[in-house]
Amino acid sequence: MKQIFIISKHTMFSHGLESLLRKETDFQIIAQEEDISRAIEQIEALQPDVVILDSDNVLSDTLPHLQRILVTTPTIKIVGLSLQNNVVHVYQIDRWVVQEVGDLVEAIDYPTSAV
Repeated sequence: MKQIFIISKHTMFSHGLESLLRKETDFQIIAQEEDISRAIEQIEALQPDVVILDSDNVLSDTLPHLQRILVTTPTIKIVGLSLQNNVVHVYQIDRWVVQEVGDLVEAIDYPTSAV
């Protein structure tokens, strides 16, 4: 079962996303956080398989935090989901356009190569 951590300043987005992903039997939402600094601490403690973040809120001061996650946990997958145009960025992997929940599921399940 893949453990997922959601980061978004939009509560409705994160709760809606959790509701959609709970229908997938292989996924477990283990936490949600609005603040990136608090999220980093929780991610280091919880060690989720996947972090999904609202990539519309990725600011230049957020990027070092994301790099820290990727360096300290190289097997983790960070999925950035744009609320404006439904584009998914799987950091270090690829890019998809999301047209349905299945597209997001595919991005989460996409194999990660070892660093």
